[in-house]
Amino acid sequence: MFEFKTGSMLIGASGNYRRQNLNNNLSGIGNYDFFSAQGYYSMSPINLFRFSLGVNYSNTGNDSKISPFGSIEINIDQGFTFNA
Repeated sequence: MFEFKTGSMLIGASGNYRRQNLNNNLSGIGNYDFFSAQGYYSMSPINLFRFSLGVNYSNTGNDSKISPFGSIEINIDQGFTFNA
């Protein structure tokens, strides 16, 4: 994981790799490789709000997916937030 924070902005990235070896399974596939990566940008102009945008990429063999995401976090009270 990598994060760079300056003032109220945060830029980050993370990645994941997994390999699964299977023996005597019904699918006939001996192993699976899974890779995922995520990049995101987050901004908190005031302590009450946080906005986040980013993209996820995942790959398993011949199956690749790219999905954007976004979220808003609102601080209601100390220790209590609303996420959408």
